[in-house]
Amino acid sequence: MFRLPVSMTAAFAAAMVLAGTPGMAAENDGSTSDKADRLSLQLELNELDTHEGACRITFVARNGLTADLSALAYEMVLFGVDGGIERMTKFAFGAMKQGKTIVRRFNMPGLGCEAISRILINNVSACEGAGQDVCEQSLETSNRTDIEFGL
Repeated sequence: MFRLPVSMTAAFAAAMVLAGTPGMAAENDGSTSDKADRLSLQLELNELDTHEGACRITFVARNGLTADLSALAYEMVLFGVDGGIERMTKFAFGAMKQGKTIVRRFNMPGLGCEAISRILINNVSACEGAGQDVCEQSLETSNRTDIEFGL
């Protein structure tokens, strides 16, 4: 049986470790699928609550982009329980510093929360500081309510 000297075996083992194996490059190339590491605008539908005869809609938004936004607004459509459109409105979130999380509440007078079955983000109304395509393509939604919410 042929044996390598100990020093050559160690050198061979070190070379194999340094060379890596196929597929390891993908793990170490800096790419990640971790949501927290991606550049994104995060918009959470946090709560629907009846307040003084109006449905109060609460959102939590986070600017995970590399730029401050001087204005951010989305046009949204509120659907009724019968599937028909109840309201089409613009929610203006205002300025958002890079890395900042904000909470915004919007009252819908004359509309009870129980009448809303779905909120659709129809389009970007304003995205000053990053461009509308960036605010649309980087948007990630989440939902803590019982109604449907998203794009």
